Amino acid sequence: MGQGKRRLIGTVVISLVFALSLGMLVSAGSISDAADWLAAQQDSAGWFPWTPGGEPTTNTQGPSGMGILNAYLHTKGGAYLLSATANGDYMLDPMWVNLSIFSDGDPRFATHDPLFMEALTEATGNPDYADFVKTYFWDKLVSGTYGESNDLDAAGYGAAVVDARENQGIVELSPWDLSATAIAAHLAGEYAIRDALMGAILEGLERTTSPGGYDVIGLAGAVWASAITGIDLDPQYGIYAGADSTADLAELLADMTLEDNDGAWLYTSTADPTDPSNADTQATAFAIAALNAFDRFTYLGQIARGVAFIRSLQQADGQFLCWPGAPLDSTGSVEVNAEAISAIVYVAPPVVYVDDDFVGLGYGDDPAGPGVAVGYDAFGTIAEGIDAVGDSTVNVGEGTYEEQVVIEKDLELVGSGGGTIIESPVSLTEFFHTVKDNYPIVLVRNGATATIKDLTVDGLGRGNGNYRFIGIGFYNAGGVVDNVEIRNIADTPFSGAQHGIAIYAYNDDGQSRTLEVMNSSIHDFQKNAMALNGAGLTVNVHGNTVTGIGPTPLIAQNGIQVGWDATGTVSGNAVSGVWYTGANWGSSGILLYAPGAGVSVTNNDVVNCQLGIPAYWADDLHILRNNIRGSEWGIDLYQSINTEVHYNSITGSVEAGLWTDQPTDATLNWWGDASGPGVDTDNDTVADYGGSGDLISATGDIVIFSPWLGIDPDGDPTQPGVQITQPMLIIVDDVGPAPDGGYLNAAIRGANELPYADTIEVRHGTYDASEPVTDGVTILSEEGSASHTTLTGDLSFLSTGIRLGRRRRGFTITGNITVGTGVDATTIHINWNDIFGLVINQGDGVLDATYNWWGGRNPILDDATEGLVDVYPYLPRPSDEVIEFMDEHGLTPDEALLVLRLLDRGLSERVAFLVLELIRSFGFTQDEALRLIRGYGLGRV
Repeated sequence: MGQGKRRLIGTVVISLVFALSLGMLVSAGSISDAADWLAAQQDSAGWFPWTPGGEPTTNTQGPSGMGILNAYLHTKGGAYLLSATANGDYMLDPMWVNLSIFSDGDPRFATHDPLFMEALTEATGNPDYADFVKTYFWDKLVSGTYGESNDLDAAGYGAAVVDARENQGIVELSPWDLSATAIAAHLAGEYAIRDALMGAILEGLERTTSPGGYDVIGLAGAVWASAITGIDLDPQYGIYAGADSTADLAELLADMTLEDNDGAWLYTSTADPTDPSNADTQATAFAIAALNAFDRFTYLGQIARGVAFIRSLQQADGQFLCWPGAPLDSTGSVEVNAEAISAIVYVAPPVVYVDDDFVGLGYGDDPAGPGVAVGYDAFGTIAEGIDAVGDSTVNVGEGTYEEQVVIEKDLELVGSGGGTIIESPVSLTEFFHTVKDNYPIVLVRNGATATIKDLTVDGLGRGNGNYRFIGIGFYNAGGVVDNVEIRNIADTPFSGAQHGIAIYAYNDDGQSRTLEVMNSSIHDFQKNAMALNGAGLTVNVHGNTVTGIGPTPLIAQNGIQVGWDATGTVSGNAVSGVWYTGANWGSSGILLYAPGAGVSVTNNDVVNCQLGIPAYWADDLHILRNNIRGSEWGIDLYQSINTEVHYNSITGSVEAGLWTDQPTDATLNWWGDASGPGVDTDNDTVADYGGSGDLISATGDIVIFSPWLGIDPDGDPTQPGVQITQPMLIIVDDVGPAPDGGYLNAAIRGANELPYADTIEVRHGTYDASEPVTDGVTILSEEGSASHTTLTGDLSFLSTGIRLGRRRRGFTITGNITVGTGVDATTIHINWNDIFGLVINQGDGVLDATYNWWGGRNPILDDATEGLVDVYPYLPRPSDEVIEFMDEHGLTPDEALLVLRLLDRGLSERVAFLVLELIRSFGFTQDEALRLIRGYGLGRV
């Protein structure tokens, strides 16, 4: 066993599982730089030297491999996983085993090997590494057949390690040796082995009768193993006999630091604590890992300053010095760098704080606010803050941060509002490649999920030197953008160069991801506010304000784009001012370009956009409750199958409110006029029939547009999209292609969906009305005669608050009308219709079916009703005749019914009207008036 100034081979590192339990937090920059340096030392065969440029040593592969593996787990850098895997494969290779084998050919394990190989299996899912350990180490310790003589069990193995260190005169180091093996056994579920090894660690502590040269790291190993396994240590002998528990040992460890820096641990407790050169990177790394595992809360300040101390030793190439002033080629420095990486990963903070006021403060300084120490959880740049945190939060104070921000791990980047501004550097260096290289100011990549909120991203118009210029980029990554202002993602001056996208997401690795963009403001972009593309990407874009530059001949801007197999929802956004005045191309408010099936575009304001909502090669679209105003083409559908367009307000379109070349269901929309849309069936933008509203233009009579809305549905213009705040008027006419089930049934379905008790106005014609009514509604014919508007099929009323027919606005009804079970029938009214079927009340209370003509039947005597149905008064003649008679003679309904019934009894018209006059003038009853006429004669009366 060789050693340097204060270095020893055979070091150990913490496991993957332990790292995960602590959050795996650290500086991605420091770790990436350190990991890059470490990976550069690795031989192409997979092994690491102990010292730069040296040969492989068998008992330093594990800690080196663990360092590069932890770098991967923290940064998600795939190259680091490849490096760790190469090291693991090298350790499985028979050629390597031949360097460290027993005479029978079985592999000889260094104390830290099992931990790395168990961790590598967990990280990669490849069982070979853990299986190797189980077969040749755990199982042999259980059976007592490990070692040169095949006679060691776990207790014997532990004793052998302690004896070996004692024979070297450094028994104080043995607890550190065994700590990695004990932790590996604990994590592998080999609890009997763990317990035996923890007994050996206690033995090593008790045999330590003087500090020696390695008491700090030895004690750190004991505390670390005790913290992870949960087995308390109470040494009875040696220099630690005064400690009654691991807690006491941790206090002793915490005191083994420089006098003026309690975050810098001495290489041995007997070293001069006033000499900074006696502080040691390896001892500090294991001390902070141990204290963090045992009691992070109590020792957080020291842990933070320990991280700051290690960071202060990092060189420009990423290497950590082994101690202050150490040579770059210090013996064992490869392993020390790996251990420093692992330790910083284990102890790093769950939350960090960034403030440009911290620039210039020294490592370990106590910053203002909640941060503990600069270099640990307080930084002057966002990049450093992101580097230092794992799957948690980077809080950024108000200030201006001119930097490119790269996020490659799960985290939240939270600003302090609009005063937190990330500005583009003059030159951006990090990019992601699609068709070309794309240069974002903020880049999320490598499978990370990041939340970016409460800040501003300002391009400063610096696109000229950064083609293709992006505000926030998500490449094979997902997350949330919330309450972010993105501005000036453009050239200076604004140009026609096809770049300048505020948010660009691109998914091309086949993985499913989500991206939510919400409550954000995007303006002064050059090409797109958003381009969200790629199979597997599901987006939720809501509550955003997108403002284009307005009419321009320079470039065809687009607002929100979802395409190339991405899918999701675009809802509640306000998009305005994108309009290209040049030839051949057009600007789009919300653009769907070959998206995945089923995109929903709902409740958006799309105002003064050349093409409001265009969709190309988009199937199963749902375009609902949008305000589309002042477009050249409101909705533009090309080769888009099975599109539904409902409850939109489409007004002020220059060419057409809707263009399509495929059959499209565009019912229940407001087209700017109660008469409905004009309809162009030969694609010449000239209406062939229809109303005075915005035009529907198509390549044939392929658009279903009836029923339509007869009033503007938007009741709250302060909110984006159509906000339905009152009952709607739905107009039904048998024009254009019929919806499924027929025109009126489509209107009933709409009224069932809408939140208020709507009115359905049915133009003259014959309509199937068999769709069950499940919400309050008034169904009326257009004013005229019931004989001109016929309802077929059986009607089902399954809700309260329904009215069918009204004077002058009734129907001819050929089917049955049924009020469903449990419905309060007293709230339903069926009046002024010509009824030829049955009226059936299965509900509660009396159903009002008065003032109807029953096709010449007596509704009671002829069994035209079932249940409690009030039919009196009923019309003696068809409703049209009754109304005509009323109009001719100026009668009320009841007066007309009285006269008509007298006429039907054979009385003359003169007598019938005299009876009515007596009733009017003197309050006689009908019988009294008739007796008076009979008694005195018609002339005298």
